[in-house]
Amino acid sequence: MAMSEEQLIRMQRKLPKHRNRVAAYHFQLPAYMRMIHRFNAAKPSPIMNSYMVVHLEALMDLLSKVADFDGYQPPAHDEFDLRQLDVAFCFGCNHCNKTGFNARQVLEHVMNDDHPELPGYAKGKLKHFRQKTMDRYDAFLFRKKEIMASNDVSLHVLDRMIDFSLTTKSFLKMTSRFLSSLDILERAPSTIIARGVLDLLDSIDALLTTSKCVQSIPEFHSITHQIVTGEMKFVSKGKAFSDVHGALEHAVFEAGLRQAPAERNIFSLPQMVNKNPPQCLPNFAVPPPFLPAIQMMPPPPMMSASMVQVGVNMQVLNLAAHHHHQQQQQQNFRMQQIHQQQQHLLFNPSLVRMGPNVPSQPQVAQQHMAYQQRTGAVQLPPLNQSGAVGCPALNRCLINFLEQPQLDSLIENGNVLIHFDKSSVIPSEIISALKEVAPAARVECFGAKVSGIGYEDENVNLYVDNAKHPKTSDNVKEMFETLQRFFVANGDEWTIQNIHDADIRTHLTVKNNCENVCCRITFASEIYCYNTKLIRYYAETFPMYQKLCYFVQEFVKLIDIDLHCYIIVVLVLFYMQKRDYLPTVAQLQSRITEEIYNGHWLINFESRKPEKLKLKQMEMNLRNMATDIFLFYGKQFSFQESVVCPQIGLAINRSDFLPENMWRMSLKRYKAYVEECVASDSAERRDNFPQFDLTPMCVQDPLELTSNIAALVSSTDTGIFVNMCKLAYEFYVNNP
Repeated sequence: MAMSEEQLIRMQRKLPKHRNRVAAYHFQLPAYMRMIHRFNAAKPSPIMNSYMVVHLEALMDLLSKVADFDGYQPPAHDEFDLRQLDVAFCFGCNHCNKTGFNARQVLEHVMNDDHPELPGYAKGKLKHFRQKTMDRYDAFLFRKKEIMASNDVSLHVLDRMIDFSLTTKSFLKMTSRFLSSLDILERAPSTIIARGVLDLLDSIDALLTTSKCVQSIPEFHSITHQIVTGEMKFVSKGKAFSDVHGALEHAVFEAGLRQAPAERNIFSLPQMVNKNPPQCLPNFAVPPPFLPAIQMMPPPPMMSASMVQVGVNMQVLNLAAHHHHQQQQQQNFRMQQIHQQQQHLLFNPSLVRMGPNVPSQPQVAQQHMAYQQRTGAVQLPPLNQSGAVGCPALNRCLINFLEQPQLDSLIENGNVLIHFDKSSVIPSEIISALKEVAPAARVECFGAKVSGIGYEDENVNLYVDNAKHPKTSDNVKEMFETLQRFFVANGDEWTIQNIHDADIRTHLTVKNNCENVCCRITFASEIYCYNTKLIRYYAETFPMYQKLCYFVQEFVKLIDIDLHCYIIVVLVLFYMQKRDYLPTVAQLQSRITEEIYNGHWLINFESRKPEKLKLKQMEMNLRNMATDIFLFYGKQFSFQESVVCPQIGLAINRSDFLPENMWRMSLKRYKAYVEECVASDSAERRDNFPQFDLTPMCVQDPLELTSNIAALVSSTDTGIFVNMCKLAYEFYVNNP
């Protein structure tokens, strides 16, 4: 559909912003290439953990979109000149503007330096920051000491790892924005830039191949998140800038390529020797390489280059012009496969690393069945179809999963997704959009994706709080309308998908096109944030709980029933409470110093360490745990008679939830709530108060005790779940 004149004018108005993004990316790419090459060439090989590996794989997925180009064109004027400009990364103090630190040093400088040159109001601001950050700083020092002692890592190596991780995260964001702007400009990357990206992909490949990935530092990423990443600086010709666009603008001005920058740029750079770019671009001399260790080949006559494989082992196929048609067909076929199986963008890292030691494609498809199930790529046979001798309801696909469940990549990905709020720029953009109407607004991520047991293709839930309590329909409407105007005004980056106007429970669903993430924004979801924190506490503190959650989720997908992931994680939680492997929610709420309520329900809790709880020694063998949970829900627990109550870790009889049977209710908080409502002076509250719904499957929310989170599960799906648990238990017993 043709655009209106107004839309064309709006698009033209925003084109300079996207051109600036592309130019800034060209400016920053050589610096990142130098950094990754130095990191790769370090001796001994740098120690990396799975978190950093996932960061690099996500970067490879993004950069492959730039490298997958077709045809040759000479570099544009600005691209040729930008490659002559030098830029590097460092960290600096935002309070006193001192630069030249690494990430660890700038944190220690901020927390310990006296800053005598600051005026009084600035010192007060710094003091407030230190008080607020002291706990995180203490955790940083403890983690630094622990990692260095337990893994024999020197301070120099640790500094290099922290800088590399933080800079990669920043570069990931810039790459995502760069690709988005390229799409809007409808301009393919030039050959010279795509060649630089191919060199970068080769460096990342070598880094992943030669580096030692150790699992003995499973919490290494926690040390990087103590750093305030907004303090990254860009250095050009010895001068520091807080913004890459400022460094770029001043550098090209000094090179004689543009007009003078705004007066706010007070830095000056030395004149470049060669101020005059070549006049005849098609016959220009090959520019000197900006990365000494990576030699650039001169551009060949009319060639076609594309990525043969997206993954760790990258190969580039260069064909002559007479092979162009055959290569184009192969490229189209590859891109179709990538579109179906590997649509991984920023913060959605690759799960399958394609390489010589990786299983073939059918095996990979079997190992990552969950993701294929979500796209409808795998159709399971009916439940009563014979799949194995002596086990008539288990099909071959399900048996393969029970025999060899592949969960490592899911767990690793879940651990990365926990930090979405720290990796994404989405929360900060929403806060910035609300600055005028809600200056104290905060945005908190909640839901399965950030709970430690989520999947990358799930939406992100965002709770927007304006710090006003109680919330009113007026201030919710004000925030909602402000965000709606912001999304419409920035339609190239945001797409509104759905709007639900329901007073304080108003919510809207939007898609961030730069990060390819769908977000559901709500304004009255505080209790769900605490639910997410609770599940995340269990997942991070008890690794077997996280592993068993993924196991049961994969099992439920394969038996093809409608059981929401939140129901599954609560079922696993309750089972492990019954076996005394995990504390009950009531235990975690018994010693809190300050109580936070949402309506009638206490929602906060204390994250207690396992050694301070009287728990049974947990079984660490997944097969044994899986056998036991199948035994529990297949034969021991009765959904017809009982309610799952993770608040106290007990199965309560269904009839006890009827008001006339409150006298025998063992759940004290729920009993007190019902008695208060029944004795109320308000006739409406006395007769119409919310009660727990009794449905075929009853699973009580751990915090909101009137909520049956399984209220929509049918009796058929409940029966299938129980029956399949029983059959899976018998399969494990009969096939030790």
